[in-house]
Amino acid sequence: MEKPLVSVILLCYNQEDFIAQAIESVLAQETDFNYEIILGDDASDDDTTHICQQYKHIYPDKIVLQLNENNKGICRNYFDCLMLAKGDYIADCAGDDFWLDPHKLQREVDAFRAHPQLSFVYARAKNWMQNRQEFEEQTSPYQEQ
Repeated sequence: MEKPLVSVILLCYNQEDFIAQAIESVLAQETDFNYEIILGDDASDDDTTHICQQYKHIYPDKIVLQLNENNKGICRNYFDCLMLAKGDYIADCAGDDFWLDPHKLQREVDAFRAHPQLSFVYARAKNWMQNRQEFEEQTSPYQEQ
């Protein structure tokens, strides 16, 4: 398998209701480069671990599975996943988040290619308001208007 240009770190803990959508949104990325997904399950005690194992079975060359036997906390879990990363770039997706844009990774890599002086990029976010069943724009003081 070709070395991945991007490693997507997807941390999860007890997110059985969301993890499949998070993984699917990363798998849906349309890129001109190879990327890997590192699933870091932090000793979930719901069905999250089983769901992650199913995806690893279906996508053995795309997904790296880091299963913690004991809960390490988000920082240690992230660090352990980071140590497994083979990509030149790192992208993050939380287990209860998902990417709306199938070109997110491609756009970010294109930005790095066009501007090699960049050290990080970020994307706009929308928050899903469960009680209202609608998205709400999340703004940042750094985004262009």
